[in-house]
Amino acid sequence: MIVISTQDAFARAKQYATELLGEREYTLEEVEQDVYKDRRVWRITLGFPKRRISAPELIRNIAASLPLEL
Repeated sequence: MIVISTQDAFARAKQYATELLGEREYTLEEVEQDVYKDRRVWRITLGFPKRRISAPELIRNIAASLPLEL
């Protein structure tokens, strides 16, 4: 039986999330131990901040949607 620490489980969860969702600032939200198919497993819940649009990007988006004719 291979036993990994909470820190290792979190690192693996972050690596998987990065591969799946891309690079973000992942945080540890919840950790649980469980049994799956007679094996002890970690259930790791990750969190990450929502992407907020920057002011220059917002202005560009608004300007792009305005009509060109005056």
